[in-house]
Amino acid sequence: MRRTQALAGLFGVTLMGVLVAACGGSRQQGQISPEARLHVAEAAESSGDLGLARKMYVTATTEAWGNRTILLQAARGLARSGAPADAIALLDARLGQVPGDNEARRTLASLQIVNGSPGEAAKNLRQVLAAQPGDDTARLNLAVSLDMLRRHSEAQPLYREILLRTPSDTEAANDLALSLMLSGQQTEARAVLQPFRGRADLPERLKTTFTLVDSPPGAETQANVAALSRALSGQAAATLTGPQPK
Repeated sequence: MRRTQALAGLFGVTLMGVLVAACGGSRQQGQISPEARLHVAEAAESSGDLGLARKMYVTATTEAWGNRTILLQAARGLARSGAPADAIALLDARLGQVPGDNEARRTLASLQIVNGSPGEAAKNLRQVLAAQPGDDTARLNLAVSLDMLRRHSEAQPLYREILLRTPSDTEAANDLALSLMLSGQQTEARAVLQPFRGRADLPERLKTTFTLVDSPPGAETQANVAALSRALSGQAAATLTGPQPK
């Protein structure tokens, strides 16, 4: 259920205050632009001053509520700086006003996966794919959310669909291998990764997955399953920091 909320109170900024300021008529402008506040926030985040970063992200969205680019940058920044609940609330508020914003919905779903709500994420990603059937980022994260729900037989065809179109997609191959491992198909997982074995330019995630799939047969310990699940959720986290689809 969509709630008309923006951000949890940070540094005296309440949820309702942000929405009133964002949606209301007279909005007091700060001395620097919202774009400049984002730069300050990112610099503070890089230097480890997460409190200042969160304050600047909140203020930037308050001053530029209608600016979709700023809002999405701020939501991702809030998530990175330790305020995922605030980022989720911000995106919920955006979708309450603009339900067709598929990039906001995709970003929200990534946050939901990372924060342990794969069922909600799957619902949002299905909506994105209904509107944009060719969105393989959404398809990949839908597969991840289904894996986290232990619905591996539904997830694996989605990975394979991506690989059918783009056989060199290391992310889809990586996550399909993890999914197969989680469903007890270690031999099949190795086969999926075989085309990438020995490459010098392997992403770190894929190197980690090779270690997991090359573990001795029958080593599906609780710790190993936990590692597989963490590796899968890392895909959604990567979409919050990497280049974003248009």
